[in-house]
Amino acid sequence: MYRDDAPQTSFTVDFAIKDFQHRLSTSGGIHLKLHMVSEEAPEEVALANGQPPQNGANPTHLEYVLVKNSGEKGLDTLFTSVIEPYQYESYVEKAELVEVKLLSGAEAAADKAAAMKVTLTSGRVDYVVYATNPNCLYEVAGLFHFQGFTGVVCYENGSVVYAWGNDATQVADLVEDAMPAVTGQVIDFTKGLEMEGYTVRVSLDQAVTAETFEGAYLYVENHTSNRNAAYRIYGAEVSGNTAVLDLHTQTLVREMADPADPDAGYVYNIAEGDTFTIPLSATFDSSAYFSYTADTVAKAGSKLSLTIGNAMSGAVYEAEGLTSGMKLDAATGTLTWSISRTQTGCYPIAVKALEDGEVVAEMSFVIYVVSYSGSTY
Repeated sequence: MYRDDAPQTSFTVDFAIKDFQHRLSTSGGIHLKLHMVSEEAPEEVALANGQPPQNGANPTHLEYVLVKNSGEKGLDTLFTSVIEPYQYESYVEKAELVEVKLLSGAEAAADKAAAMKVTLTSGRVDYVVYATNPNCLYEVAGLFHFQGFTGVVCYENGSVVYAWGNDATQVADLVEDAMPAVTGQVIDFTKGLEMEGYTVRVSLDQAVTAETFEGAYLYVENHTSNRNAAYRIYGAEVSGNTAVLDLHTQTLVREMADPADPDAGYVYNIAEGDTFTIPLSATFDSSAYFSYTADTVAKAGSKLSLTIGNAMSGAVYEAEGLTSGMKLDAATGTLTWSISRTQTGCYPIAVKALEDGEVVAEMSFVIYVVSYSGSTY
């Protein structure tokens, strides 16, 4: 349909989306935008029509983006992109690759690591990190450390407000020494076709509780099959170093042993003795410590009270940049200030939340004090 045989290292494709199934009350202005960035320009980018399964209310065709690289045998390309759904106005200002520096560990020839910096129109900056070798520690953009498979770190006003890692042990010095995954072996599992649901009984290499499996997925190394053995875990019962995982209605049957003989039994997608991995996620969210305070305008001669901290967090709060008359309650993180008429100006404040003397979260904002006379600032 359209083709570019000399694309740049960065390009976007913006699709206007039709709500053909009428799922939204306001369906105008819906878009899906692809931001793709690479260290080296791809050889070719093309847009083409493809036909989805013609059932239900599916459209007659969908538009595909095809990105091509070619080279000598063994070429291994890492494509990095951001896919942004939006309505009327795009909220991604810019997407770009940033430096990922190896600090420790040994990369194999096929290992890859990459990070994207995504600047939003709101001013928030997100970093998305990916690495194939979980034993390597990296420094991302000169800002934070990462060790694991995938991670996200979000900055607002220069402070980390959110950090998340999947199959990761360290993210931004805020998620540290996390358990990246649960591993073990399959002991047995539900055979045949069942109406009541399927379970897998496993031996565990780590000591965990049933809550560890909430929202997690089981990935079995099924060496006898070319089909993925990935299953969502709906519940678990743990006893010592064994666990029974509830797979709900996800069958473990791959096919009939003999399609012509229903009594011949089944071929299964997993087997006793197969090893498995259950990747775990870890999250730091500064909203547990802060009631966010945006930049604030106050009148000279007035009294100001800002609830910055979260009294339920149990953290102790400290601030930098306090000036004459400002007070910060260490237990609640509430900032009070009787502003004199001579204190007009700009006051940047940085607040830290501490647990056991260690900084666990921080944020910053600015108070602008203006003079006021009558109805005029």
